[in-house]
Amino acid sequence: MANGLEALIKGAAVQDFYTWYAGRFGQERMVEIWARLPDDVRAELGPSYSSILAFHWYPASATNAVLDLMLEGHHASDHDELAREAAHIIVAQTLRGLYRMIFKTIVSPSRYLRNINNAWKAFHNTGRVEVKVLGPAEHWTEVRGWRSAHPFLHRLNGFILKEIYETMGCRDVSFEQGESADENGERTYFTEVRWKP
Repeated sequence: MANGLEALIKGAAVQDFYTWYAGRFGQERMVEIWARLPDDVRAELGPSYSSILAFHWYPASATNAVLDLMLEGHHASDHDELAREAAHIIVAQTLRGLYRMIFKTIVSPSRYLRNINNAWKAFHNTGRVEVKVLGPAEHWTEVRGWRSAHPFLHRLNGFILKEIYETMGCRDVSFEQGESADENGERTYFTEVRWKP
């Protein structure tokens, strides 16, 4: 990995997702997923999904391995609905949970522009978020250098942005996503968000 920096993700970023998933699809499913993890991955994460600690940093390769096994149980056409449901729960829990003070600083689209990168850093040790204003009710968000990227996480982030903008009072929020790579192969993930002012 370039610069020797291992991609890490904060336990709080996955804890609510794992708990929601176990409640939605059954604890037995999460127990089965955990049992199928390679020993070294399980050693990184702990003996159970419920052993994830909110303030602990985990290797993103390990949390992505869990995600891959979770998605195996769902048809690709169901991934958007899965991401939408999960985003709703994650944002609701975040606004009530440990990181509510971070999100209290993001109470309007203009404050979002100033504070989103700090919120990102609370959950990821790689990646930098930049937001551009495209119009009075349109933002372009880019994440560069995100070494723990996963296609489902990128999609989930889009639905999380939708939830955040709705929480800020924006109406009829929609988004489009994509990605690109520079000449060195470094990927940039983008999300364009629109709403009614």
